[in-house]
Amino acid sequence: MKHYIKILLLTAILFLYYLIASVNTSHATVPTSPPFTRIWSDPQDNIRPLRPAMRIRLHPHRDLDNYLGRFELLCQFLDLMQEHDPEDPSFGGLHEGEGERLWRIIETDNTQEAIRVWSEYADYFDDHETYLGNIEAAWTYTDSFPAWDEGPPLYYALHNCGWGLVAEMGYRTAYDDDSRREYGLACAEYLVENTPRIDPDMEDRLMPLVAGWAAGTLWDYGVFEDNEGYLETALDIASDVHRWIDADLDRLHDNEIWALCGGTAMWGVLRSLAQVDSSVATWSIEALEEMDVFGGRGDWNNSWNIWYAHAWIEAWRLIDDDAYLENAVAIVDSLLDQDGDGDGGIPATGGDPDDQDQSWVSAYTGWMGLRQLFNVLPPIDAAMVRLVNPSLERPWPVRAPLELIFELVNGGLNEQVDIPFRLRGAMQLDTTVSVEGWQPFEIRLPEEWTPVQVGEFAFTAYTDHQDDADRTDDTLRFTISILPVGQLELITLNIENEPVGCDLYFYHCDIDSNELFVHLVTDPEDGRVEAELMVGTYRVDVIPDFPYPRSVIEPFEVTEETPNLIDLRFEHPPVLLVDRDIRRDHASYYEDALNATDRSFYRWTSDKLGGIEGRTDGFPTVIYFTGDRKSETVPSEDREEMARHLGRGGGLFVTGQDIADDIADDPFLTEVLHCRHLSDSMRQQVVEGVEGDDVLDGMTLLLFGNRGANNQRSKAGIEAVGSGVTCAFYRGAADTAAAVRWEEPSGGRGIFFAFGFEGISGQGGTTAREEVMAAVLDWLGTPQK
Repeated sequence: MKHYIKILLLTAILFLYYLIASVNTSHATVPTSPPFTRIWSDPQDNIRPLRPAMRIRLHPHRDLDNYLGRFELLCQFLDLMQEHDPEDPSFGGLHEGEGERLWRIIETDNTQEAIRVWSEYADYFDDHETYLGNIEAAWTYTDSFPAWDEGPPLYYALHNCGWGLVAEMGYRTAYDDDSRREYGLACAEYLVENTPRIDPDMEDRLMPLVAGWAAGTLWDYGVFEDNEGYLETALDIASDVHRWIDADLDRLHDNEIWALCGGTAMWGVLRSLAQVDSSVATWSIEALEEMDVFGGRGDWNNSWNIWYAHAWIEAWRLIDDDAYLENAVAIVDSLLDQDGDGDGGIPATGGDPDDQDQSWVSAYTGWMGLRQLFNVLPPIDAAMVRLVNPSLERPWPVRAPLELIFELVNGGLNEQVDIPFRLRGAMQLDTTVSVEGWQPFEIRLPEEWTPVQVGEFAFTAYTDHQDDADRTDDTLRFTISILPVGQLELITLNIENEPVGCDLYFYHCDIDSNELFVHLVTDPEDGRVEAELMVGTYRVDVIPDFPYPRSVIEPFEVTEETPNLIDLRFEHPPVLLVDRDIRRDHASYYEDALNATDRSFYRWTSDKLGGIEGRTDGFPTVIYFTGDRKSETVPSEDREEMARHLGRGGGLFVTGQDIADDIADDPFLTEVLHCRHLSDSMRQQVVEGVEGDDVLDGMTLLLFGNRGANNQRSKAGIEAVGSGVTCAFYRGAADTAAAVRWEEPSGGRGIFFAFGFEGISGQGGTTAREEVMAAVLDWLGTPQK
């Protein structure tokens, strides 16, 4: 439960999350005329400024998305937060939020909140199918974990029962289905019987807030059910809460606790008591001077803020002061601004990362905020959102065609709008785009723009609908930087001057060394290619055709005046490194050891490239490792290829902890690797070279420790057969070999480790991997570079 995990959340940090809208000097949404108010219901009139005494902190920049579209996205996020496994005991419940810790928490309040939001979607968009399955599953969860059983403490059950009423009313209204009525009545009865009296001087800071929520929801349910008893109880509770607020109006801004705040209590009073008592409505005008717009710092402060928005909206409905509505809009916008990953989810605390959005605060924002503001949206509110392409974070080369793509959004009530679009500056365009729905819409220009000169080129893009309610977000001004290019010639040959096909990937170090800038390919027929490349400093990843190893050129300068030449000569490497592992990170243990012994290599990854049939010719040595693979360690075609390689006089190094187990009955083990399987898993972590051995004499190999792969849990025990020679034993098991070597009549040599070479750690004064690799390769006769 949230009240149990609150103490586990991060302590409050200084984070002005209201300043999320970033400033970009080259890309900004600017008004075409002095800004109008953001209260769309009357966009041409000036709304009077907020009273100086009102506790407003800051109005952030308006989020450029739209309320209807963001509501749709939020509904999708709640779907992601629901438990969909019908075998799970919590099937249908809403997970608390993203991240392993929050995901483990599933509760009734989260689930009821989602029911209300999905019901609002069904009712408003007249779409009763999309989330019906979600709602039905959620009701299944509440049957198992009803609201009144949540807790102790008492406040949590009361809080949940209020949400039970909200959910049942929303569902019955949207689907004209009273099958959940008994659940709603049970929640109402719980509030009637258990909501405590609220004393103006009580020390408990949380219960008055919960009571305010109980009063407001019970009042709504009393109206919904036409139940005088519920209405009377709601007014009785609200009267207590009213006296509690009036005893100290600072409670409207200084009582932010758990997931609630003074706005929760105020909403309950306005929603119930103020509806029937004009003196309370009058009192609220002065009291609201003390209510926060934005809450203070602290865990779950986004929850406090949406409760404030809920109260401001209710105050606006009651008193008809547009300043109250403006406060609510500012709060909702600040929450939407925190959806940094655009998944529709909202974090509980300002400053939380994008991967810690929470379902309950998102549902709060959907029902208390977005849905309450639909009725003040204008029919048409087109907005330019951004330039999608090209990126303005980098310059572009002269004479290179650029596709201009813009994103705009329809934020008004009309579902389909024809919006005039204009582009001025270095390129001119006038067109009309038809936008359906409320999701961002891309405008792709019918023609590309090709800059023929170097310099800075300014553009202005804007929408121009005569009925647009807000012109402050219609215009986008930006500048594209164009740089000169240099002529580039690439030549890729082998040492015999034969052409080699090659892929060259250019990364511009002055822009983003991790983002591919240009990909060029030399012709395998002549090993050449010419191109124009923007001036600057590059890193070039060179990937030639098999069997030549990849390399990196850094830095490589491209200038405008002088010829720019890359002339490469490739030499066949001595080692074919066959990666049969199921994990890519183990290959680095082999690559580092090979580099340390000054041997170049070609890494062959089996999962991408397949078997090695016909690939070993020309390599003096083949290293074949299987890492963590337990089955199909050495496919039959690879066994045949390794046998042929040995028959041609080549060197072979095979290593893997599960190889002997996997192919124990295959002739390849006895006839090619010259050993027999004895044991599936040796417990000993130390391997000792046989005294006087040509390869491992004097070596002690530790197969444990974080300097190695630390993965050796299934080391096989073997014994040499035929022409095999034992070159290492497991410590304390002199009758069980760990490594066998042999020589072929053809002159070929081989060595087999019944464990993984990657597990050698070299810790505690034992032999290092590099030393072992050097000894193996020297014995195999592997040439250096």
